Amino acid sequence: MTVFSLNLNKIALLRNSRGGDEPNLSDFARKAITAGVRSLTVHPRADARHITLDDVVTLARLPELASGAVELNIEGDLRAELITLVETLRPSQFTVVPVTPGEVTSDRGWRAYDPHVELRRTVERLAGIRVAVFCDATNESCDYAVAAGAQAIELFTGPFAKAFKTGTHAAELTALRQTADHARQFGLRVNAGHDLTLENLAALRAVVEIDEVSIGHQVTIDALLMGWAAALTAYMHACR
Repeated sequence: MTVFSLNLNKIALLRNSRGGDEPNLSDFARKAITAGVRSLTVHPRADARHITLDDVVTLARLPELASGAVELNIEGDLRAELITLVETLRPSQFTVVPVTPGEVTSDRGWRAYDPHVELRRTVERLAGIRVAVFCDATNESCDYAVAAGAQAIELFTGPFAKAFKTGTHAAELTALRQTADHARQFGLRVNAGHDLTLENLAALRAVVEIDEVSIGHQVTIDALLMGWAAALTAYMHACR
């Protein structure tokens, strides 16, 4: 079974586009928990384009998340204010995601030119919190997570999702599987995320053993047609 972690970024983005507090992030999180979701993901960016640091605090105080009955996965870069917040809130997981200036969304995993010393120090500082590193589907990218002492990787599935649309995804699946196998040799948990859908998720899970997927954008799109609870149920079913 693969854990389905619901990314709430797009709910916050919709709220921010109008101002005010509708749609209410906590309400949608509670509805997700009621529907059976057992992991929530948020990615507070420095420009606060969707999830804010205050949002993270509010969500972390929900009883189910505060108790650990529902996991909270915070994603983000290594900026000081975010790391301090993660250290304070003690979520179930912190996923380190590299940032490219001007990017619309995350578009790569950890690479040679990223701050490896800072990553290692952050992993040490957050002892007791599962730290994952967003990785390309290469052994080299995975090895950076291993060297830093991380407990997990999150495979960047963007290239696979793009290729899936044209039926040319076999090579991407092979790379993902090989990297996942490589990570497990070091005892790492293997997560995955980016542009996953009900359709390509099935193809991914048929070939790659995945512990957790983080999905938000497509869930929100599907919810416009299916309804919030129905969309969440469909994704949870696809992960079983």
